[in-house]
Amino acid sequence: MNKKGEITHPPCNAHEKASVIDLTFVNRRAIQAGMVKEWAIDPRIAHDADHLGIKFMIAHGQTEIENPLDIKYCLKDVKVDEWTKELESTIIKSKDDLQPLLTPDQLNPNTLDKCADALTAALQSATVATAKIRQPCTNAKPWWDNDLVDAAEQVSEARRDQKHHLNTLNSFNGDIRTRIRKACNFFKRLCQIKKCNWINEKLQQATTDDIWGFQNWAKGT
Repeated sequence: MNKKGEITHPPCNAHEKASVIDLTFVNRRAIQAGMVKEWAIDPRIAHDADHLGIKFMIAHGQTEIENPLDIKYCLKDVKVDEWTKELESTIIKSKDDLQPLLTPDQLNPNTLDKCADALTAALQSATVATAKIRQPCTNAKPWWDNDLVDAAEQVSEARRDQKHHLNTLNSFNGDIRTRIRKACNFFKRLCQIKKCNWINEKLQQATTDDIWGFQNWAKGT
């Protein structure tokens, strides 16, 4: 999908050369179906990475998938043995509805639909019995603020300038390269500062009931 010669990894120093190392491959059937759309190299999503970001959309008869449960579950802490045992138990209760799948006879659409409904219900039941309801955080990075948005944009802007310079003069600008490096370093340092400030604020405001919960930070929770 890449345009020939378009750089995806700009040099980080004078001893490196620009390269086209990040590639997107699409097979013929996907091309004929027009499934991959809006492919583009986007420096804005790279942040402090030394590779430029690539984005695209896979679209083939776009339809929103309805969640039959209306509730999302987190499977991260689910034990496989417990979920499997629960599923087997549910399938045994629905064996009459699923029995046609075990016969060599050709199935008609109505029978297949009934089997699909029974299997879906079994999967849902096993998940409900063993998994916790997913409760996504409303602010996944509570330390992220407008200062970091601006810092990330500075990195993106410098990379866009370098790309424009390359397309215009077919060469890299040393001053812009230095600007990119400084912007990336500033972004990294600012992330560390924002994280530390948020953590210190949380600790200063902590009560005796909160203390034991801080040990979970080391576990990623």
